[in-house]
Amino acid sequence: MTTGITTNKWQNGANIIEKQTFDSTDISYEITYKGKLPVQEIITTKATTEYIPVHSTHVGNAPNLNSIYYGDNLDVLRFLLQDTHLRGKIKLVYIDPPYGTNSVFHSRNNKDSYKDNLTGAHYLEFIRQRLILLRELLNEKGSIYVHLDNNMVFQVKIIMDEVFGTKNFRGFITRKKCSNKNYTKNTYGNIADYILFYSKSDAYTWNRPTEPWTDEKILKEYSNIESETNRRYKKVPIHAPGVRNGQTGKPWRGILPPPGKHWQFIPAKLDEFDKKGEIYWSSNGNPRRKVYFDTSDGISVQDIWLEFQDSLNQSIKITGYPTEKNPFLLERIIKASSNENDIVLDCFAGSGTTLGVADQLKRQWIGIDNSSEAIDHILKRFVQGLQEMGDYVSKKDPATPLAQAVLFESLESYNPENQLKHHFIFYSDIAHLRESERLAKKWFGQLYAISELQQTYGEGLQSAIKCLKLKDRQLKVLIEAIGDCRIRHRQSRFEYLVEAIISQQLSLSASITIIKRIKAHYNDRLSPEKFLKTSETTLNKLGVSQRKSSYIFDLCENIFSGRISLSKLDDLSNDEIMTELTKIKGVGAWTVKMFLIFVLGRLNVFPIEDKAFINQVKKVYKLNDNGSLENELEAIQNKWAPYETVGAWYIWKSIAARD
Repeated sequence: MTTGITTNKWQNGANIIEKQTFDSTDISYEITYKGKLPVQEIITTKATTEYIPVHSTHVGNAPNLNSIYYGDNLDVLRFLLQDTHLRGKIKLVYIDPPYGTNSVFHSRNNKDSYKDNLTGAHYLEFIRQRLILLRELLNEKGSIYVHLDNNMVFQVKIIMDEVFGTKNFRGFITRKKCSNKNYTKNTYGNIADYILFYSKSDAYTWNRPTEPWTDEKILKEYSNIESETNRRYKKVPIHAPGVRNGQTGKPWRGILPPPGKHWQFIPAKLDEFDKKGEIYWSSNGNPRRKVYFDTSDGISVQDIWLEFQDSLNQSIKITGYPTEKNPFLLERIIKASSNENDIVLDCFAGSGTTLGVADQLKRQWIGIDNSSEAIDHILKRFVQGLQEMGDYVSKKDPATPLAQAVLFESLESYNPENQLKHHFIFYSDIAHLRESERLAKKWFGQLYAISELQQTYGEGLQSAIKCLKLKDRQLKVLIEAIGDCRIRHRQSRFEYLVEAIISQQLSLSASITIIKRIKAHYNDRLSPEKFLKTSETTLNKLGVSQRKSSYIFDLCENIFSGRISLSKLDDLSNDEIMTELTKIKGVGAWTVKMFLIFVLGRLNVFPIEDKAFINQVKKVYKLNDNGSLENELEAIQNKWAPYETVGAWYIWKSIAARD
């Protein structure tokens, strides 16, 4: 093995590249591609939504940073960056981002977990923007580990050199991820992935990791025994590569360092070692230092890790998430680059392994993911614990009793008694609020902060307005002209559907008159039971046509029989509600969209079925009825997402303002 020395000690005129010269002394480099945003723009762009606490397991008055965020990690990182208590306070970041494979990954129950569908420049900018924000969140003593495979690791390393500086590159770790592969017909078996290790500065936290000594390695490495003390030791050189002009380059005991070398210690320190009997003199007078086994903390860990393969057998306890990492891999990283009470962040949290290990090692933690399946697995980890992997093919997952479920049995600091005492707050952005509510009910049985629809809207509308003004210039003009968004909500789901049926193809005044008659007939309290006891003749006398009466009776029969449960619609997606409600005669897509907006309070509804809405959109955005109208409307919908409802409200209000 060769060792480099400084160029000013080079004694030969030969060069690696003998004739080629370069004009500039600037040796920095960067990767370039279309769509690469300026660093300052990435840092100064504000979060576009608020994050609402859905549930909290935190008790007492002690400060608690442990947090799970359900939302887009780019926006969450911007949100965290605005918090002065977090900016520059994160000690360790570990991320296992998508690998740029253009694939979809499923969990063990065959649910979509996440899409890894970004490639090329799109992928690099996706990673780069998040790395820049993570750098701003890192403490000066902080470190970041980025876990990738061979698909994009080298391109991302150039990005990380640019973001963190080449001088802060600390290691390129190769991990054996699985057992040997049989797919070796045309190439070598792919059994490795890689971890890029960078620090924020030179003063980073480093708790040197070691592995325990084995008897075999002790005998091989420390082969000598000191007769006077019976201590086992090894002999190591006392010189190092490179010429020095100071004391370490001068003679010691009449001996000069070997050519091209210098002493590792000044002569006075070497005298001290010799006085204590810690210098071994060979028969020909060559000095070497004694290093004793009993002073060793263990074998220093190198940058090839063979012992941290992912799930190896059916007895290993997992959540079932597709990219779940070995917890002992995270244990090594967290112990090496953080201390107790430091903050650990993972913005691609997946199954929550980083968070679980950090919790067990008494670190504070923040996890972020935008996949419902990931959030579900994280909550499962902390509330129920993990289960043995079992037989994947036959799906025989053993039903582990709650008292026996553990996060990872062998971790040093794991205490089964504390299994259900993890304290954290579960946050959600507005777009995922309904799904977050469902997950909170699933795992906790009750909600911490969200119980009323109006409370949801109070927080959500302000975030929506802020987001839409940033994303859509035309809509921004309407927002500033009209003012705050005020969507009024209906409480009775059944009454709304009845009124929607009655109002079809009637003027506003006519429909209001008929609805007033019906409410008066039933003493202002409408119910399926009352309608089913009413004859069609009675409804006709109140102004309801024979056709609409049949629609109302169909609605009532579906509800009364239990075929449709209006109270359980909250747990369904917009598309699922559309499928469910359009089973009712007389209820079409337009009625369901209005129900989603004005009854269920969904913020992500684009009412493309509303002709007045579409006509006004065409005027505001100067669109024509040509072959591209459908694509242009889809582009507007994507621009407004996830706040299509609020954008639609401003379009409707602009019609009223015009009239």
